Amino acid sequence: AAGQYEACMTVEYAGDPITSNNQICRVFTVLPNMSGQYTIGTKNTGKTNNFLTFEDAVENLYKKGVSGPITFELTDAAYTLNGVPVGTGAALDLSGYVVGMSATNTVTFKPSLERSLSKGAVTITLNSPSGIGVLFGQQLQPTNINALAREFPNVRSFSNSSGGFVFDGGQQKSIRVQLNATSPFRAPFYLGDGSQNITVKNVVIGNAAGTTPSWRTSLPNVFFTNGQYTFEADARTV
Repeated sequence: AAGQYEACMTVEYAGDPITSNNQICRVFTVLPNMSGQYTIGTKNTGKTNNFLTFEDAVENLYKKGVSGPITFELTDAAYTLNGVPVGTGAALDLSGYVVGMSATNTVTFKPSLERSLSKGAVTITLNSPSGIGVLFGQQLQPTNINALAREFPNVRSFSNSSGGFVFDGGQQKSIRVQLNATSPFRAPFYLGDGSQNITVKNVVIGNAAGTTPSWRTSLPNVFFTNGQYTFEADARTV
C-alpha cells in the first residue's frame, strides 16, 4: 500500500560496551500503484496521467504495478516502437510479471474518443529485427529494466505473466499495427510460453510500407510418445 514506512534494524551482542548504536532506522515512501485512465502521446504533453511514449507507459507499469484496471488511450496518429534496448528482440516486451495484474486488473490499449471515429486512425509501427512485434508470456530476463524478474532472478514466480493485456481498436478498427522486420519469421503479436488472458481485437494487422512480405511462420510442436509429452523449444525468433 502507498504511504510512508519506517524500517529498523537492531543488533544485539553480549558485552557490547556501546549500546547507543545498536539500532538504525530509515523512513521511506511507497508510491501508489497505477489504476484508472491514462493517455499516451504528445497531444496531452504536460498533463497529469499522460505518457509521451509507449515505452514510458510500460516502464511505469513494471515499476509501480497496478491496483485496478488500467486504460491507456492513444491520442496520436502514429507511434513507433523500437524495443528496449533499441535494435534487439521484440519491439514491445510485455513479458514477465507485473505486480497486481490479473484477469480482473487488466491493462487496455485503445484509441482516444477522437481517434476512434475512423478505421486505422492510430498507426503503431513495430521495428523488430527478430520478427517479434509485441511479446507476451513468461520470461526469465524481460528486457524492461524495471521487471522484477531481472532484480530477483531466483524467484521464478516473477518470471510468470498473469496476462490481462488488451489491445482493442474499437468498432471502427481504429488501431493499425504494422510490423517492420527483415527476418523470415514474422509475428506482430507473439503469444510465447505462459501467455494467458491476452486479448487482441478490432485491430488491423499488416506489414509496414516497403517491407517484403514473408510467410515463414511456424509454432513449436507438441509430441506424445511413449506415454509422455515432449514440447519443442520455443525458438521461432529467427
